[in-house]
Amino acid sequence: MREMVTCLLLEENGALPDELIDVMKDDEWVPLKGKSAFIMKWPKDTENDPVALKDVTEKLLNVKLALEGMGMEHRFSTMEIGNEDRIKMKVCLIGDKAVGKSSLIRRYVLDQFDDGYLKTMGSKVSKKALVLEHPRDGREIRVDMTVWDIMGNKGLADLLMSSYVHGAQGIIAVCDVTKKSTLEGLEGWIDDGLEVAGDVPIHILVNKADQHDEFEFSRDDVMEAINAGSGVTFTSARTGDNVEEAFHDLAMSILESHQEREIVEKMTA
Repeated sequence: MREMVTCLLLEENGALPDELIDVMKDDEWVPLKGKSAFIMKWPKDTENDPVALKDVTEKLLNVKLALEGMGMEHRFSTMEIGNEDRIKMKVCLIGDKAVGKSSLIRRYVLDQFDDGYLKTMGSKVSKKALVLEHPRDGREIRVDMTVWDIMGNKGLADLLMSSYVHGAQGIIAVCDVTKKSTLEGLEGWIDDGLEVAGDVPIHILVNKADQHDEFEFSRDDVMEAINAGSGVTFTSARTGDNVEEAFHDLAMSILESHQEREIVEKMTA
C-alpha cells in the first residue's frame, strides 16, 4: 500500500514567519524534525475525487504564493511513499555503568529481573519482535528490533561508540535516580551517541524508580540537565514499571521518523 504526499523543501534555513506556519498547520502541513521541510499528506483517493483534488491544489497554491511574496527559495515535490508492513529497528542503550541498562533489556526482552550485577564486556545484542499500530492509518507494523547494550565504562565505551551506535534508529539514555552523578554525565553520552547516529529519536529512562527513599534528583532536574528534546520516563527494571511503555514509545518515534527519512532522501537525491 502506498500513499500520495506533497513535500516542501526550503532552499535556505531561514525561519518562516509565525503567521505562515499557523496557516500551514491549518492546511495540515507537518514540519519534518530537524529539517527545513514540511509534508502534507493527501486524503485517500484524492486523485479520483475532483473536489478533494481542488482542495489540495488550493492549499499548495496558498503556500506557494506566500513564499514567493517573501522571496524565499523553495521546491515542491509530490511523490508516492511506501507503507511497509515490516521494518527493522536498531536501538542502543547508553549510560554509566550499573545504572541498569542490561537489567532493562532483560526485563523488556524476557520479562525477567536478576539481582546480581553482571558487567557488560564490550557490547551485547538482544532481539525482540513486536507489533505496532501505525499512528496514521492504524495498520499493523511488524518490527524486528535489535537492542544493543554497551559497557558503562565511558573511556572504553568511547572506543566502541562508532561501531556500536552506527546505524541506530533510536537511542535510550539511562541514568540511576539514586545516583545524581549518572544524570550529570548523561548529556556527554547523548552527545557522543548523536554524533555517530545522527538525528535519531532519543528517550531518557530514569531507572530504579522503585527505590523511592533513595531519590537524588527529580524529573525537573532531568529536564534542566538534558537539552535534547527527549522524552523522559521513570522506570524500574526490578518491578517492570514503565519499561515496556518506554521501549514502545521509542519504537513509535522511530516508526514516524522512518517515513520522514524516506521523504527527505527522495527530495534531496
